[in-house]
Amino acid sequence: LRLLQQATGDAKEAESTIQKAIDINEKLAAENPKRRDYQHRLAGTYNTHGGLLRAAGRHDEAIACIQEAIEFSERIVADNPTVHQYRDWLANHYDILSSLQEGTGRLDDALAARQKALEIKEKLATENPDVLDFQHALAGSYNDLGNVQKDSGMQHEALSSYQKAIEISERIAVKRPEVPKYQNYLAIHYLNLGIVQTTTGALKQAIPSFQRALAIHKSLASENPKLVRYQAGLAGSYNYLSRLQQRMGKTG
Repeated sequence: LRLLQQATGDAKEAESTIQKAIDINEKLAAENPKRRDYQHRLAGTYNTHGGLLRAAGRHDEAIACIQEAIEFSERIVADNPTVHQYRDWLANHYDILSSLQEGTGRLDDALAARQKALEIKEKLATENPDVLDFQHALAGSYNDLGNVQKDSGMQHEALSSYQKAIEISERIAVKRPEVPKYQNYLAIHYLNLGIVQTTTGALKQAIPSFQRALAIHKSLASENPKLVRYQAGLAGSYNYLSRLQQRMGKTG
């Protein structure tokens, strides 16, 4: 019901609905403190409420909701450190918090939240080297950290983060070349690397980064001609490479 209300634009009703879910889950969690599934469900409803508030432009309230979700999830993880799902959700909460903080200009806080998410994902990936979803999430976390570092003026740190994202994603792409999303994210990491290399004046290094992204996007667009996101990715790669070539022509 909440999803339907949100999809049809009835934000007030959607918030009222999720608040009822929070009230019920708070009661269940309070009455059953040893039932971690109730605590986990409560954290999830806070996370959902935060998403609704964010969509409504109420970012400070959204941040407070996500922090509530983190508080519950931290306790759940402390009591159940071997349950991967709980740790994965906790990292997700930190990622959402970071995105909200970055959107409101709190870059130092956003950086700390991304680093916390990265720390959790690194442990999950290390403990589960054969689970590609954890490896993929780790690569994404390095990319997200790089984005915050770039926006914070930490260009060299961003370069390092994007390179780590690429290193992990290259391994995943080799293992599962038939999975388009792994290829697509690898291309995105290369684009982000090229953008920072361009910003720092490393234009010759940026050329192969953009060319690698372009090659991947060409393949994806050719193999998936009806998927708009891959066609858009191809156009983006051409655009970045063209702009860099033009800039090098003017400065060369």
